[in-house]
Amino acid sequence: MDELVSATKSHDREKAKQASEKLVKMGDDAMPLIERGIPLLEKGFDLENRALAGYIMQVLKNIKTKGSTKMLLDLTGRWKDTREGEYYIVGDAMYELQSRDINVEVDKELLDFMLRKLQEGNLFTAPRAGRILGKMKKVDPTVRAQACISALKNEVSRESDVNTPQELLPSSYATEAQYKIRQYIFALEDIGAPAIPFISDALRNINAGSYKEYLTICLCLAGGKKTPSPEVESEIVNLAKSSSNGYIRALGIRVLSEWEDKTLVPMLKDALNDDFKVVVKPDKVSPDMRKGADGCYYFDYYPVRGEAYSALRKLGIKVKWQGDKATFQE
Repeated sequence: MDELVSATKSHDREKAKQASEKLVKMGDDAMPLIERGIPLLEKGFDLENRALAGYIMQVLKNIKTKGSTKMLLDLTGRWKDTREGEYYIVGDAMYELQSRDINVEVDKELLDFMLRKLQEGNLFTAPRAGRILGKMKKVDPTVRAQACISALKNEVSRESDVNTPQELLPSSYATEAQYKIRQYIFALEDIGAPAIPFISDALRNINAGSYKEYLTICLCLAGGKKTPSPEVESEIVNLAKSSSNGYIRALGIRVLSEWEDKTLVPMLKDALNDDFKVVVKPDKVSPDMRKGADGCYYFDYYPVRGEAYSALRKLGIKVKWQGDKATFQE
């Protein structure tokens, strides 16, 4: 750690990179050394400390262990109440934690912070907080499931008509509302079977509408590969075929792909003709994109077709496109 601190102070990127790589190779043995560098950050985030924070976060991201996960949580708790800390440490830590299994104890202050961030609904922190809550295995699933269901309900109430042109997030296939909805659904999937009673309770109070359809999707995803009752299975197939919301049809296909049921192949092949599309504005331009009146480049993406393609591949069926026509190799 001393090498990394020294290289950062001398602005020697090559030495800092080498010192970081040494720490990564040490794995959990590097945690006490990294802890020695943390007090330096508590003095403030000047130019050198910003760089040091960046290197520390990169090291922790590259050490995929229980020890590094615990330290990412500790750092989040330590800097959660400072603006600079949230910017230089907490944002990166949450980004990494959302993709990890968090099988460690979590203190109440940090749990309350994640619940608050989820409730605030910020585009960047709320979905991450939801996914992190979904993975906190040692936190009461009642708290986690109810918080994610509440966030899902709030976001569905804000979702506009998906069949009208909408601004998508940069480099995304979804609107802001749809992006959050999917993350909250995946958070409930991460919670798994313990979330099912709470999803079922929420379903009992709804007769129809997108929220009911999303909850039905959640119910099946939380069950994993286990096929649900015939009634629920029939409802998912119906959603995948006939929901007026193209995003829900795509999620329905995603659920069906989990069951790996070859009797669904004809339906999945039909889904390759689904005409629901979104217009994507990518970061990188390729020759097959079109130029808009604003000078930016765009391409059309078909969410239902994308999920159907993945589902068929999972069943061992290769799909090839000739223009708009799909051919199959089984």
